[in-house]
Amino acid sequence: MLYRFKALGKRRDPDQLDTPLTLASPNGWIVTLVIGFCMLALIGWGILGRIPQQVTASGRLQYPGGLVTVQSDSNGIVSGLADLGTVITQGGVIASLHQESGASDTQIVGVTGGRIVQHLVELGTAVTTGTPIAVVEPGATENAILEAIVEVPAAQVEAIQPGQDVKLTVSGVAATKYGLLRGQVQSLAPFPMNADGAQVGPTLVVISLERADTVTGYAWTSLEGPDRQIESQTPVVAEIDTDDISPVGLLGK
Repeated sequence: MLYRFKALGKRRDPDQLDTPLTLASPNGWIVTLVIGFCMLALIGWGILGRIPQQVTASGRLQYPGGLVTVQSDSNGIVSGLADLGTVITQGGVIASLHQESGASDTQIVGVTGGRIVQHLVELGTAVTTGTPIAVVEPGATENAILEAIVEVPAAQVEAIQPGQDVKLTVSGVAATKYGLLRGQVQSLAPFPMNADGAQVGPTLVVISLERADTVTGYAWTSLEGPDRQIESQTPVVAEIDTDDISPVGLLGK
């Protein structure tokens, strides 16, 4: 029987006990260390990292005092209306009523000053005592400062506190170009609004706007903001920074 010398050599030294065993190549150790470091970093971020939490709510810009509906205090036919946008002082004339009895016309005046933003009747309309005539914005006076009013859902209002930072997307202002309007939570309404007389609705939150030397007079996340004024009653969407939480904490929610 003939045997090859190579086969006989393996039979003489089958276990190769004098040859070191290679567990991993240097490249393999480097890959292992990199994977281990990434896992430790991920675990550390999951415990120590923070993710900001926000509450999103919609609303509008307005001047302090909101809107006031002026009602007629007598009967008559509307014979005159102040122009929309007119800023009146306290006691300023909003509308005139013609009296069919031949008496002199009656004037409807504003209890407070402000800007006339809406007519609720037209010339020639017959009105009675208590008929809504116009909507006046009392705070819209010279050098008045805007604020934002948003409606926060009842389930999220507990997270809202005065002083929290707010960023507002303003309708008609390109956020990608001009950024977001900056503000802070000023106050919360003491009671939520009622819906249908039974269901508890959202809570009104007042947001003060941060002032700055820009065209609008307010601070934006961009350097200058838009190159035009922003108006009262403009819709906005507010992002209220409520808190931050660790990624691990999100697993419990």
